Amino acid sequence: MRLCNEAVGEVVSTLLTLMIVLGVVAALLIWGIPYLEEREIQGESQTVYGGFDVMYDTMSGLIFDGYGSKGYCNIVSTNKLASLNIDSQDKKLILMYTFPGLDNGHSSPGDYDFNVSGLDDEDDSFSIETYNLNLDLQNVKIYWLDPGQTQQFTYETAPYKNIYQNYWSVQSFTTPIDRELDKVKIYVMKRGVVSSNLNVSIYPDNGGTPNFNNTLASYVIQAADITSSFEWIECNIPDRLLTAAATYYIGVNTSGGGFEDGVYNYYRWYLTKNSPYNSSSYYAYVTVDDGLSWTPLSGYDFEYRLIFSDNNPPNSPVFRIPNQLYRFSSGVEKPISVSATDDDPVRCRIFWGDGKYDESVDFIVSDSIETFLHTYTKPGTYTLTLQAIDEHGDIYNPDNITEIYVSTGDYLPDDRYYEESPAIVQNPGGPPYAWTITTQNNRPLNGTLRIDLFSTGDFNDIPFGRIWVFNLGYITYESPHTMGTQRTIFENGGILSFGPVSNGINSPPSFFEEDDAIGFRIIQIGKSYIRSVSGSGVYEIGLNMRNSYSREPRVTEPESKYARIYNLKIQINDSFADASRLWINYFTTSYNFGEWPDRPNTIYYKEEGKYFVLDSSFIEVNVEGLR
Repeated sequence: MRLCNEAVGEVVSTLLTLMIVLGVVAALLIWGIPYLEEREIQGESQTVYGGFDVMYDTMSGLIFDGYGSKGYCNIVSTNKLASLNIDSQDKKLILMYTFPGLDNGHSSPGDYDFNVSGLDDEDDSFSIETYNLNLDLQNVKIYWLDPGQTQQFTYETAPYKNIYQNYWSVQSFTTPIDRELDKVKIYVMKRGVVSSNLNVSIYPDNGGTPNFNNTLASYVIQAADITSSFEWIECNIPDRLLTAAATYYIGVNTSGGGFEDGVYNYYRWYLTKNSPYNSSSYYAYVTVDDGLSWTPLSGYDFEYRLIFSDNNPPNSPVFRIPNQLYRFSSGVEKPISVSATDDDPVRCRIFWGDGKYDESVDFIVSDSIETFLHTYTKPGTYTLTLQAIDEHGDIYNPDNITEIYVSTGDYLPDDRYYEESPAIVQNPGGPPYAWTITTQNNRPLNGTLRIDLFSTGDFNDIPFGRIWVFNLGYITYESPHTMGTQRTIFENGGILSFGPVSNGINSPPSFFEEDDAIGFRIIQIGKSYIRSVSGSGVYEIGLNMRNSYSREPRVTEPESKYARIYNLKIQINDSFADASRLWINYFTTSYNFGEWPDRPNTIYYKEEGKYFVLDSSFIEVNVEGLR
């Protein structure tokens, strides 16, 4: 009997041990494995966030460098099931606001408060709604501002360099024969308030840089003569004989300007790739240290013109085409005929707007018609520049730039296309009182839009309200796990994540708020050839800066009647509802925004009459490879 008891004791001991082991295993399965997986997801998310953060810093540098600049960054994936996707269409951001109302006849900005609906589905119509009967909508003007991959370097989007204090700019040039220089013209503007004059001087060469100790000629442009938009200003310098093939420099500088009280004050000199001169020989240069060191701007020249006293340049060359809206089809060679008038034989040079140009093989008789052939490789809106050069080297660089459209057969929106007076139907009843706006020819409201609202029939009047529509696009890193899919999203300069482990904003979007101003930096994401990649490894990302605009600049009254805004609202439309909610919560908790009643995707700014800054940039993002 004692032996039996001992046997039973051993069995019980074994069972207890087994139960303890199973309990530990069960606890490990219930708590340990999920804990380990959670730590794994957190580590992976932090790694991806770090890559996105570097991407934002790279984009900021490209925005500063301007059109055509390129950059690269890496996103590290440790999950073989993960994927990186680029979407340039989703995440639609809509901004709307009103301007001061005194010039429009209404008593207060609140009278013209409005909201919109129907701009997120990209059909041909949308609605404007208000609870105030004083709002009087008479006309609408819609601009299609699509900055997609089709937009090329154009006259409007060319860069410039700022000139103030120790920031100078110079442009080199030569003359093919001994000539007497009579005048110089430069294409400049002023931003903000600069009281110091702009100095324009001619310097000889000193081993590849200007010889500032030997000023050949100079001219002072009075500050009051420089406006807030680019204009040609003629500098009537003392006549100076220039030697053939020698290098000379046009130097431009000022003693004042700078960044003061949150406002930029400086002059700008326009840069171009459509130089009338041989850009392989002549360059634009800039300095940031009063001329101690110079940096060449490869591929660019400052806009300038030389006028010599011993010869008259050719008259304005002309395009011999039916109208300004000349259409091409991509991949198809098409002709354009041109001619120019002068006392001497002339050559014509045509810049196609896609980085290429053609010119006459030899000088032709004045008024002769010459035909050039060209093939555009992809759709877009291109700006053509036509120049005439006589046999003495004098050039007519015209202002009459011509625009052509290259498509695959359908129309292509661009930043010069707009539509006035679309159909407006006031809906009966209310409140809310509503108007339905339908585009002409059922043109879809897609891409980037600016919509101006008028209370009069004159489109030269100041609009009472403005609407912006941006397709932000985004980059999504998706990492599936047994707990669920964790997403990290980069959009509009912000980084957020949501999933089984973390939900929140890692880095906010580019929004700022000051005592007297608020502003947005819009970063639109585009894609071209590779849109997604999956698996573990290092995702190599290429970035290409396509364009950047100051949509609504911060200026001081009375320079602009658009300076202060009222009734600001933001609509955030996203296929990821969780992402939209994160952004709405961020603005309502971090800034003075509230949620609009009955509109879960709309927030409004509670303060009125602040200056408003709106800048937008479009950057192509491509997956270059996986290693």
